[in-house]
Parts: sequence; C-alpha cells; structure tokens
Amino acid sequence: MSLSRSAVLMALFTLALGAAPVAAADPPSTPQPDDPYVEAQGHYTSADDPGWIYFKEAESDGQPVGQWGCGIGPDGTVGCDAVPYPTQIGDAPPVDVPPHANQTVATPEQPGQYRHSDTLTFTRNVDVLRPGYELVNGGASCAVGWQGSVSCQTGDHGFTLYSIWGETH
Repeated sequence: MSLSRSAVLMALFTLALGAAPVAAADPPSTPQPDDPYVEAQGHYTSADDPGWIYFKEAESDGQPVGQWGCGIGPDGTVGCDAVPYPTQIGDAPPVDVPPHANQTVATPEQPGQYRHSDTLTFTRNVDVLRPGYELVNGGASCAVGWQGSVSCQTGDHGFTLYSIWGETH
C-alpha cells in the first residue's frame, strides 16, 4: 500500500510542478549585439557649446579607452578627434590618412574626410557612449558598435572609425 501511495504522491507532485507559473526574465538592461542602437541618456552637453552633443569613445572594462571624443553639431556636423591607424594591420585594408591628420569630420554637404587640427575640437568632459548606444542631434547621429567602432551619419555623408580601419562617405 505504501508503494502505491508513494506513486500517487509523486504523480501529484509532478502535476503541481507542471501547473506552476513559469518565471519570466526581465529584458536586458543594456542593448545586446543583435539589437538596434538605443538612444543614450546621460551628460553629453557642454555649457560652452550650446546645441552640440559630445561623447567619449567606447569603453573597455568600464573605462574610457583613450583621450579623444566626438561631437554632433546643431548644423549636422559630425566629427571625432581621431583617425584610423594609417598602416595595414592584419586583414584590415590600409586606410589613406593624410600625414598629420588627427580628426575625422563630415557635414550634410560634405563627405567624411580626415584632416588636421592644432586643438581638440570634439573632445569635452562628458560621458562615455557605451557600445550599443547612439546619440542623435537633429538629422545627425553617432553610434558606438560592439567591437569598438564609432559610426556617424549626417544626411548622405558620414564615417566609421575603428582603431585599425576607417571608412568615409
């Protein structure tokens, strides 16, 4: 009799588990690599530059990787105080970066280009834009990709920067 009672209790236990509600996981608090970019929230403006939005480049272990930054102007100008490394590294195609160029810039009227500036034009004391996030200012935007890229678009023009590769259009 105790064997059949154990079998009945086991069957009831199995039925109770099957009827229990399934726990649902909350969605991730940060974007995932396959998600579209999410508009970032944070400190991205400078009182000295009304209408502009700035950010520091992607993080590595929660810390800024370098000292350069990027900006998006109210007129659609997008730029970064950085250029890709001009020598071919690994399988990445070589990038034609003029000597002494230290900025990448595009406007709605002008394709992306590498140029030289004696001062940091787009670097401010603002928040880091983390991978998977973007900032939008009018018709221009910049986003940070999952492998350290920064892509900025303004009208039909823009650029993508990696440390070892870049593209302007």
